[in-house]
This record gives sequence, structure tokens and C-alpha cells, in this order.
Amino acid sequence: MGNVALRQWANTPPVYEPCLGVVDPACKGHGLFSRIFARAMERAREIPMQYLFFDFVTNHDISQKLVAKYGVIDMALFVGCQSAETQAKLERLGMGPDPKASDRYSLLVSIIPQVEHPFGEEIELPENLGEMLAFLLDGLRVRWIPASRFSQLPAEGSFETKLQPAQKAVIFDMAVPGRQAVARVLAAWRELMRGGYAYAAVEAPVGSAGMAMLYDLLAEAGFFVSGFVPYRFSDRLGLRLQSVGPTRLAFDEIRVFTPTARRLLDVVRESFERNAKV
Repeated sequence: MGNVALRQWANTPPVYEPCLGVVDPACKGHGLFSRIFARAMERAREIPMQYLFFDFVTNHDISQKLVAKYGVIDMALFVGCQSAETQAKLERLGMGPDPKASDRYSLLVSIIPQVEHPFGEEIELPENLGEMLAFLLDGLRVRWIPASRFSQLPAEGSFETKLQPAQKAVIFDMAVPGRQAVARVLAAWRELMRGGYAYAAVEAPVGSAGMAMLYDLLAEAGFFVSGFVPYRFSDRLGLRLQSVGPTRLAFDEIRVFTPTARRLLDVVRESFERNAKV
């Protein structure tokens, strides 16, 4: 009559995601999913792991409210990363109206730590990013220290391109940030937009050389902050910046529940309006 799966994303360290939750529509309103999810969380506590990973659709906040009581920590907001055609319609599920002013849906990324310091105790960030995003680190019990102003972005760098055709989205995984890598990313993103892609993200491991310059180059090209991500589902944080192609976005239709998520939404919106030059 219902199901919640625990999907393993990484072995070293172990990382899992509670996902694929579904119940028979005939059982709607009887609390069945909450009970199944509670049992899944009990099972998760029995499995040695670094953290649980979540991504919540933000056309509603029902699932966010359910998970909040388990100590979830919000980390990033992926604005407009999902094609509306691939998402279940709220009206069809009897959960209220769907967003009308947005062509694409967004995701809130969160974790529940299963160890005391899932990403260590200290990271290095440029001052502007540290001051902007420090509140996201509080729940992770991570302190940040200012990166050296003399930290230079290497000339070359490297990245991997991960296409998501169904979502018309692309992720540039910049393992080694560099000036030439940024130039190639921006050229690839322009070409993909001409082919109908509507969302791009750049992820880079926190603490990489020249993070301040990396942010400046991408911000000048219209990228805006998303927040932090578990870099490659590891015990290392990544910084995620994002960009959207020509599409309708309505920040007022993004539904988030926790105080941290609401503050993150404001920060992301301000960054979008500043960098995308809206």
C-alpha cells in the first residue's frame, strides 16, 4: 500500500537518500505515508552513514514540513532546475493549485547529519561568500575562515559536463577551478541555451584556489548563488552557482518551510536580481 526507499549514493563515506515515497491514493489522508517514513528513518539510524540527503520540490512545502521534525539542515536552492513537464501535478493529486507564473520548478537541497561533523569543522571561503552564506554553516557546526586575498585562480583548470536532457539542465562539475575552464563553461552554456537548455549550475569544491575570482567571473556572466552541496556526495562541501536561460521564474511561488530555507530564498533572490541584472 506504500513505500519509501533508502537509496545509497556513496560508499566512502556512506550517504543515503530517503526517496521514491508513494502510497495508494485510496489511503490519502490516513497518515500512512508519515508512518512509513518514520519507519524508514528508524531504519536509517541503524545504518552507519555520514548523512541523509534530501531534495524537495518547492511547488509545495508538505514534504519539507514532514522531514523538518527530524532535524533537517537546508543547504542550497536550485532555482528553475526542473522541467514542469516531469513533475507530478498538484491539482491531479488533490494537493492544491500548481504554480502558474513559473515555467520551471525548483529544488531545496537538505541533509540530516548522522555524525557530529559531516563536512569537518572548518572551511575557507572568500569574505564576500562567507558573509553571505555563513548562516547555512551554523547547523552543520562548520566555521569559516577568510581565504587569502592573494589566492589566485589557476590558468587552466578542469571540469566535467553532466547533461540532464529531460530537465533541459546541465551541471558543470569543476573539480579544479581555472580561468580557461570558466571560459569553456560559459561558451558551452551559451551553446546549450541555443539548443533549448534552460538551467546550468557550476559546482566547485570549497577551499579551491581562487574561489573569489571564480565567483566574480561567473557572477559577471549572470550566475547567482545557490548555496552549498555535498560535493560528489562526499564529506567535502561544494559551492554551487547557477544560471537560468530565457524562462519565466516567480520567486513568490517557491514554497520553503524552515527559517533557514526562507532566509536562503531571500539570499538567492537578491543574488539573482543583482547578477542576472533583472
